[in-house]
Amino acid sequence: LVAFMSKLNNAMKAADPRFHVSQCVPASDWTHAFDYKGIIECVDYMVVMGYDQHTTQSSYAGPVAGYEWIRSRMEFIVDKAILAEKIILAVPFYGYEWPVLSSDVEAKTKAPGRSITYND
Repeated sequence: LVAFMSKLNNAMKAADPRFHVSQCVPASDWTHAFDYKGIIECVDYMVVMGYDQHTTQSSYAGPVAGYEWIRSRMEFIVDKAILAEKIILAVPFYGYEWPVLSSDVEAKTKAPGRSITYND
């Protein structure tokens, strides 16, 4: 991915120096597939997708992007990437609603959740 993004950025700049290249990356890289430092060095901006801490398939209900989760993920990424001025944080404008077993905070879910927006 880093080699491809580097070649793409070079080609875009050769075509027109005004072009900007960005790469979206997950806030949590469970697969360890993303080289945050390598990516940020070869693009103009790295967009961190700051959402899906909990998903429709989560076993427990919870925030899509809780403050502590986002803060810890951004600290990790900034520490790895170094160039904080090139990082853009994408935030969610939606949430999830699950059928749950109790009214407790982060209750166990009974079934997959559904996406909801602020209009719902």
